[in-house]
Amino acid sequence: MAGKLDALGDTIRRLIAHGDSQPHYDEILRAIEAGAMPPSRQVFLPMPDHKWKVTDQLGGDAFGGWLREASPRPIEPPFWVPYDGEGKRIASITGMRSVPHSLSFEEGVDGLKKRGFLSSLLDTLQESGADQVMISIQSPDTRAAMARLMDKGRITPEPFPGRRVPNLFNLR
Repeated sequence: MAGKLDALGDTIRRLIAHGDSQPHYDEILRAIEAGAMPPSRQVFLPMPDHKWKVTDQLGGDAFGGWLREASPRPIEPPFWVPYDGEGKRIASITGMRSVPHSLSFEEGVDGLKKRGFLSSLLDTLQESGADQVMISIQSPDTRAAMARLMDKGRITPEPFPGRRVPNLFNLR
């Protein structure tokens, strides 16, 4: 845990050095020095055309849209259509970064990568009305995070005919 906090502290100091001197970074540095992982307060922004965006105070962001199943038993495309108030509300995660783009290729950002951004994102989406989440799990970091969340019982995969790797999950 101390290694993660040291890396996170280094990253925050670099953010401040890059000119991002928002007041919440001082609060985060105090929490790190006290030996606690700071909370990742997230802001949910609804966008036009069934879209959404989530940002947090450490520079992480995610974006996507609201979908629902096209029919009770998806047999042929399209399997999902924009959410219109009917059926289960699916939050489709199109992209996400737990590390600010300006720091994504710098050393010492492992603390930001493993700080629970995806778990907090799922909480935020569920609070916003999501019943399920659809996510592409191609990156190793995302696969590992989803496996940890399944092991904890936070999400369960939704079987879909013809798919070997799940990309639709029920939120708990």
